[in-house]
Amino acid sequence: MNKKHFNFKVYSIFITAAVVIGVILLNTIAGIFLASHPVKADLTKSRVYTLSDRTKEVVKNLKEPVFAYVLFSEEMSEEYYHVKDIMEQYDALGDNFKVSYRDPYADYDFLKEYTEKGLSLSDGTIIIRCGEKLRTLYVEDFYTGTYGEYCSLERMLTAAIARITGEDSGKIYFVTNHGEEYSDFASFLEANMLDWALLDLDNLIANSKVIPRDADMIIVIAPQYDFSETELALIDGYLEDDGKAIFSFYYNYGEMPLIYSYLSQAWGLEINHQSILEGNKSYTIQTQNGEQMDTAKLQSHITTDRLISRELTYVDPQAMPIGQSESNANYATVTSLAKTSSLSMTPDGEKGPFDVAAISETTSNRDSKVMIVGSVISMVDLSINQASNLANGDFILNAIDYMTSNESSMDIRSKDVSTSSMTMTQTQVNVVYYLLKLAIPLVIIALGIIIWLRRRYK
Repeated sequence: MNKKHFNFKVYSIFITAAVVIGVILLNTIAGIFLASHPVKADLTKSRVYTLSDRTKEVVKNLKEPVFAYVLFSEEMSEEYYHVKDIMEQYDALGDNFKVSYRDPYADYDFLKEYTEKGLSLSDGTIIIRCGEKLRTLYVEDFYTGTYGEYCSLERMLTAAIARITGEDSGKIYFVTNHGEEYSDFASFLEANMLDWALLDLDNLIANSKVIPRDADMIIVIAPQYDFSETELALIDGYLEDDGKAIFSFYYNYGEMPLIYSYLSQAWGLEINHQSILEGNKSYTIQTQNGEQMDTAKLQSHITTDRLISRELTYVDPQAMPIGQSESNANYATVTSLAKTSSLSMTPDGEKGPFDVAAISETTSNRDSKVMIVGSVISMVDLSINQASNLANGDFILNAIDYMTSNESSMDIRSKDVSTSSMTMTQTQVNVVYYLLKLAIPLVIIALGIIIWLRRRYK
């Protein structure tokens, strides 16, 4: 062996050893760094593990300590591991929000303190505490959809934090005694951390009372009977004092001239008691059960802009047209929130486009807002409100947050946490198997032999 060849072998060994040692050192240093500064990348399609800017703003701007106590057993922690991942992100946002975990089957003294306060606790409960104010969330409520494929944890948790740290928040009141259909929508609001109660106008009138001052908003959904002039005077007095209201009427029920007239003359919102027929096929979608459903195009507004940018679909089955009347006693500004296509029409031949959702807002020193949704189904159908590919649930929640000046949870969407699978035929499975087990290894071996032979006889 000549000296030149010997020196080359020593040099090669030295370089190889240096590279191996360098890789080991780099791997060790990276391991130590990542242990104290973990780096994660959210590669999920709906950004399941990424908190929104609005959440970050709410938590970072907390002025007083808020504590989240997560009651998770070991089994629950394993099943809902991504809940813990998201809670850890909340915990890292600011010094005024702290997360701790408790075992619901072991921390009896801790549980006793809260059960004595009247809380119903179980495995999977999250307690939010700010001073003496408490709110509870339940992990099973985070998941909606046919198979629990949509997660609303961020929206519900951020809403709970915002409301528990705000001033004494009011309630949403559902007007009753006209055959209203509020139960499903009330459940939807409750699942999104909104407090609600029932409002009997006749009872208020009989006792010479007014609508409670803690009413953030009143909602009238699908009444079957018209309102009396005395009831309308009560509603008008509430709205005159910076009140907010949402109305939705079902075309199958009879016309209601008194309340229709009031909304037209006082707020410039005119209801045409007919069901819209959509003639543009691009304004219809097919649901999972094969049903055709009309859609409407969202119009630019603070409640809709982000939904528009995400190209979400707003459905409006069996909607009634909403017009703008010339008489408007409150000099309110009427804004369209959703429109049908120009090919839509009513049974009596009137041609579209039609507004199917609109809001009327005072522009003087008052802060009164009245909104009409032309399709009752678009509000009360839980399968529509919970679908992450539709705008409806977020649209109505955004509208409520905007109208009640509580915009902390606007635009925080439910996220798709479903898993996807690949279906392959047996032939495809065999191809992949032999490709990975035989073809690729043989190619690598052949290339190695060719390179070795070339160097051997060079």
